[in-house]
Amino acid sequence: LSVRLSDFLEWVLWGFGNIDQEERPRNVTEDLNEFWYRTFNLGLLLKYPKDYFGDIYVNERSPASNQRSGFFPTPDAICECMVRMNFEGEKGDTRTISVCEPCVGTGRMLMHASNYSLNLWGTDIDYGCILACKVNGYLYMPWLVRPAPWIGNRMDRGD
Repeated sequence: LSVRLSDFLEWVLWGFGNIDQEERPRNVTEDLNEFWYRTFNLGLLLKYPKDYFGDIYVNERSPASNQRSGFFPTPDAICECMVRMNFEGEKGDTRTISVCEPCVGTGRMLMHASNYSLNLWGTDIDYGCILACKVNGYLYMPWLVRPAPWIGNRMDRGD
């Protein structure tokens, strides 16, 4: 049984109580669950915020492993520059300004935008990237994965 980064990310999301997952991911055995539970330290990720999973994901799927993904994370300096350019002239409260990232990847751009806005959106076609973005959301921008109704970015689920 081989374990991939997506298995680990699914396990982390399961631990966060992700709405989409009620049971432990099937590729994660009881022994592996116990190992990750005892060795993975979320505190270090919270102490030094960064898109760690984006860096790991790009290396896991590199051409050296004969896999082509097309995933190339935007460097943090570029993300910060783009976000500042978009929010620089805004007057007043920017928390409800909508920020949409159509190729969200692992959520790096939204992480930088979250310093200005709580109204964050993102979409992607890569399942692994979406998992990493959700984990980054739970860690650093919880309003992305559990939006507040007053912000306006709440999906209507019929409730």
